[in-house]
Amino acid sequence: MAAADEVLAVLGTPTAEAQAWVDSVMALGVTPPFLKADGPVAYEPSDTPVPEAPVSAPPDGPYGPLIPMPELTPDGLRAAVARIAPSRIPALTRHLFEATTNAQQAGSLAPLRAFVHSWAVFVAIERYPERAARLRELERIVDAGDHDPTEAISEIRSIHEAAAAEAGL
Repeated sequence: MAAADEVLAVLGTPTAEAQAWVDSVMALGVTPPFLKADGPVAYEPSDTPVPEAPVSAPPDGPYGPLIPMPELTPDGLRAAVARIAPSRIPALTRHLFEATTNAQQAGSLAPLRAFVHSWAVFVAIERYPERAARLRELERIVDAGDHDPTEAISEIRSIHEAAAAEAGL
């Protein structure tokens, strides 16, 4: 039985959506711990090159985003993160590994959807350096606790809502 078929058999959800997820996860070289004979294993970074993922539209002008918004698949998001925040690839891979495991344990695709939502919003924010810098500044204001954080929290929420809308979520 092929590895992708094993994942689908364990997930117990032979839907087209599940098949697409399994194909994307396996293409990244991530094997869920429930398929390993010895159980869960520690994260080990891969030297596998990041594939170029199809994107939704070309950048729009000199003040546009660093990259177009990628397709909302593990491959697309990983390629985008590799281009705009390569230091976050290990975190993305760990999150995908955990989401895959949790999806299997829960018998639900909800953890995988949460993975896509989280990383799509991250990419939508980070592809605009000014927006990303403003978000980090607002987070510093809230973390410092020197001032009333109400306005900063409201602006953080607005940035996240705009990013989610931009990503089509």
